[in-house]
Amino acid sequence: MQSWFADDATAAGSLRKLRAWWSILVERGCWYGYDINAAKSILLVKPGHHQLATELFADCGVDIRTEGCRHLGAGLGSPQFCRDYVSRKVEDWRGEIHVLASFASTQPQAAYAALTHGLCHKWSFLARTMPSIADLLEPLEQEIRIILVPAL
Repeated sequence: MQSWFADDATAAGSLRKLRAWWSILVERGCWYGYDINAAKSILLVKPGHHQLATELFADCGVDIRTEGCRHLGAGLGSPQFCRDYVSRKVEDWRGEIHVLASFASTQPQAAYAALTHGLCHKWSFLARTMPSIADLLEPLEQEIRIILVPAL
């Protein structure tokens, strides 16, 4: 199975079928203007399949991972990888909340607009694409309640 979003391709299946798909993509992609960059390509496999993946894709230059990776803005992989991914995002957003709070007292409408038209969309996207992360978003909610809202 494969899907495309602009020039990002995603495929799933057995390793042998993925290897065949990769070969066809490398061979025919240039005909359609698709330039393969193996260094930016990631093959995410279960730990038990890492050895076979390494053998099958040895000459491709593809980055083979077992823990996880970012995919179209969401974390994909082991539960621990996904939790770590969300935690890093939350820490970044907490920093952005501090920036908004720093100018909220003098420019409350600008800070509110940045919050509702920018930052909130990032959080809602992550909440839609990654299940069971409500507890990981709690520090962000506290930051908004304790730091940003009083500054507005």
